Amino acid sequence: MGTKVVINKCFGGFGLSNEAERRLIGCGHIKLMEPKEYYDARPDWEQRFAEDQERDSWLLSINVVDGKIVIDEHSRDESRACPRLVAVVEELGAAASSWAAKLAVVEVPDGVEWSIHYYDGLEHVEEVHRTWG
Repeated sequence: MGTKVVINKCFGGFGLSNEAERRLIGCGHIKLMEPKEYYDARPDWEQRFAEDQERDSWLLSINVVDGKIVIDEHSRDESRACPRLVAVVEELGAAASSWAAKLAVVEVPDGVEWSIHYYDGLEHVEEVHRTWG
């Protein structure tokens, strides 16, 4: 059957939509953080939190669920094979991707040691091999 892996197929970078992140709450790769902690307990954290929630800018967008900020930890190769992540991307299709992503599921044959290679956010899966300097 193989291992299914989620990768980004466009320049920009891997990223999940807010809806995809919401569906992944409870997954070991999605964490919820208190806003005060996220803003490093700065004295003006409440104002910054309110401003970030109101911003229309994709650069500063944050996803908030039940008053907590969603922290996505799908950056490591092994987390990209998370069955819940794969299922959400397959279910949502293009709606699973953030503004700078085009997520896709690829299948790696069983027994292959793999890693994700990227250039400017565009990714592919490659077989791990040995190299010498």
